[in-house]
Amino acid sequence: LRPVLSLRNTSSLKLEMNHSYGFEGILFSSEFLEENMFLVTLEVQSNPLGGGTAVNGIICFCHAMDAHPSLTCVCLTRMNLGADSEFLGMILDACKNMNHLDLSRNRIDGQNVVENAALGDPSARSASGLILEYLEKNPSLKFLSLEQNRLCDNFAFHLETLLRKNSNLQRLFLRGNGIGEEGRMAVRNA
Repeated sequence: LRPVLSLRNTSSLKLEMNHSYGFEGILFSSEFLEENMFLVTLEVQSNPLGGGTAVNGIICFCHAMDAHPSLTCVCLTRMNLGADSEFLGMILDACKNMNHLDLSRNRIDGQNVVENAALGDPSARSASGLILEYLEKNPSLKFLSLEQNRLCDNFAFHLETLLRKNSNLQRLFLRGNGIGEEGRMAVRNA
């Protein structure tokens, strides 16, 4: 991966199926973001975070994403982000200026949507609640994909309320979740 760092005029980077991604991979991504100011799209797929990935690596990665001047499209799929709401919260905070975010296939559970503002400890907040909080605070977001997660009607009903307030979101993908007909109708009618 090191030779890729010399590609300073690259507008898109895709890192896929590096199952040993871990700490070294996340640091590589951070360095690449810091070195390449022209990057617009970052895709990291099938590289689970957590476990062996040190928190310091996630912090570096999030800082690099947040500080990047041209990054507007982030796809973080199949990374098991639903397993650790603290990591997901840091990543969402770093993506606050994105207009395109894909968090498909991350095992984000929608059953336990809670009022996150009442919970001070980020690790105690639900992953789906963090997504809703992110939507509320990110008016620049135009595209969001949450396909193939574990979202349900409870999440859809909370999402309906937010969609009525967020007029900038143009595309929302929720296929492959456990959202029933009532939840789908609520989102469609928002």
